[in-house]
Amino acid sequence: MIEKWLLLVDFGLMLLIWLVQIIIYPGFRYYAHEDLLRWHSRYTVLITYFVLPLMFAQLAGHLWLLWLNPQVLHALVLLCIASSWAVTFLVEVPYHSRVGAGEDLSNNIDGLIRWNWPRTAAWSLTFALSMWMF
Repeated sequence: MIEKWLLLVDFGLMLLIWLVQIIIYPGFRYYAHEDLLRWHSRYTVLITYFVLPLMFAQLAGHLWLLWLNPQVLHALVLLCIASSWAVTFLVEVPYHSRVGAGEDLSNNIDGLIRWNWPRTAAWSLTFALSMWMF
C-alpha cells in the first residue's frame, strides 16, 4: 500500500518541478519589476504549502522503505531526494531571497532556472526509479 501512495507523491513532485521549470520560473521574466516583487512574495508562500508536505512525505516514505527492505535502489532514490533537498535549500532558496529583495532580477531568475535543472532531473529520476521498483 505504501508503494502506491509513495508513487503518487513522487509523481506529484515530478509534475510540480516540471511546471516550475518550464512555466513558472521562465514566467518571472514577463513581470514588471514591482509586479514581480509583489507576486514573488505571495508565490513563495503559496508554493511552500504544496511542496514542503510532499517533500517530507517523500523523504519519510522512502526512508521507511529502505528501513523495511534495504536495497541499493532505495538508497539511490534517497540519494536523488537528498540532492533535491540540497539544491532546494542551499541554492534555490537563496536565489528566491535575492529575487524577493529585487536584487539583479534578470541574473537571479536565470540562476533559478539554471539551478532548477538538477532538481528536475533528480525528482524525475526518483519517479522513474519508483515506477521501476513498484
